Amino acid sequence: MTVSIHKTIVMHAIAALLLFPGLVLAATKSVQPGASGNTGLDVWLGNRAGTVQQRDGRLLVGGNGDENNTLLRFDLSGMPQQVTQASIFIYAYPYSATTTRTPILWFLNTQQWKSSKVDWNSQPPATLLYATLSTPPASGWYGIDITNLYNAWRLGTTNLNYGFRLRPQSTNNNYDAFYSYLAQQTSVRPILQVNYSPPASESVPRLKWPLSTAKTSSTINTVFGGSSTITCSDGNLKEH
Repeated sequence: MTVSIHKTIVMHAIAALLLFPGLVLAATKSVQPGASGNTGLDVWLGNRAGTVQQRDGRLLVGGNGDENNTLLRFDLSGMPQQVTQASIFIYAYPYSATTTRTPILWFLNTQQWKSSKVDWNSQPPATLLYATLSTPPASGWYGIDITNLYNAWRLGTTNLNYGFRLRPQSTNNNYDAFYSYLAQQTSVRPILQVNYSPPASESVPRLKWPLSTAKTSSTINTVFGGSSTITCSDGNLKEH
């Protein structure tokens, strides 16, 4: 049944494009950093565990008299200029059975930083972006909407994309833990996902000429019911 439904949807979409060539269907695109870190970076820092950055496959936010922050950024290269929705998702997992979770304060970084060099004392300055978000789940995806911010980044109407700082609202044995871009299981790494309307040109078929089987010349016979021997050089078209 599922396969049949999917086929029906695809057939309807194709039919719509054939009947209405100018129709542009919505599209989705996402960035999920790989272990090489070439499309994003993240790190967590604690003011008790030491001032150096921690890159151990997890992102920690919380504390117990101390504070642990997470820095997170995505590379927007190759992403759409304008979108109808942009969301960030990070995958939570239980930190400890003896701790409780905490709401997260999302800050917007205003200066550049490097995950290999940043420490607690050199965290970039940041301004508060979201302060009233719900507590992340014990396990599963936790996301926020950044549509307006994403579009402002791409239009150049706000600061450059320096990413985010995640801080805990409570630090009384409160911890949230997430998988980082170094997680061995690639499907749980942080994701930036956008929905957008692609330009109409993306739905226009593109043909490559000359074809891989092109000949140096061709002879056309029986044109419009008659007999003809018109020789066309490679890549040219003659009409009669």
